[in-house]
Amino acid sequence: MFWRFLLEADRSIETVEREMRLRPRRRELVEASMTVSVVRDPHGFPLSLRWLVRDLTDRNQAEAERYRLLAKEVTDYAFCLISREGRVLSWNPGAEHILGYAEAEVRGEYYSMLFLPEERERGIPDWRLEGVAAEGRVEITGWHQRKDGSLFWAIGMMTALRDKDGSLRCYATVLRDDTARREEEAQLTNLYVRERQISATFQRAFMPEIPEDAFPGLVIASLCDAAGVEAQI
Repeated sequence: MFWRFLLEADRSIETVEREMRLRPRRRELVEASMTVSVVRDPHGFPLSLRWLVRDLTDRNQAEAERYRLLAKEVTDYAFCLISREGRVLSWNPGAEHILGYAEAEVRGEYYSMLFLPEERERGIPDWRLEGVAAEGRVEITGWHQRKDGSLFWAIGMMTALRDKDGSLRCYATVLRDDTARREEEAQLTNLYVRERQISATFQRAFMPEIPEDAFPGLVIASLCDAAGVEAQI
């Protein structure tokens, strides 16, 4: 990747900038911004490269702190960051409230607690990571299980977070407990079906009764076509 970056800079007329991980001497990996421009002679022939490297550690830590403070204040949504290997990196109070797991219980653990037991057996957590890495994001809709075994209907999104050079950094998952709204919609649907059945019964009751001998030589039948949805009956 680094050599591709240098080749890109060599071929570019403008300055090229990328964010990447660097390992300073006797130090851990750091997030850095590298800006490279080509110094050319009057004929356009490249003579050298001009470098500018900035340590982004403080900036990234500040961004992480802002995210932590934001996530801490939200309890209606579960926010969690998942590593490229599927390990839980962060777990906000909303996730603890909705799923029942404290952050200390899940931090560093594989994120399979977000799935039903049968989904874990089928390898769905691994497939989800592969799908998000390939597609960029995946919508989440379905039943989830809390720590106490109870189920809730969740909606949300899992997104792949990438560096400027396109390399995968981690995954962000957002979930919301949508059980109450789903149950309300189910109740309204059942009520509508019941009212339709009642209205159809009344409509059929209005059909006239025709004696069999009303029209000698003819077989008479009546037909009732219930009013459509647009009739608001």
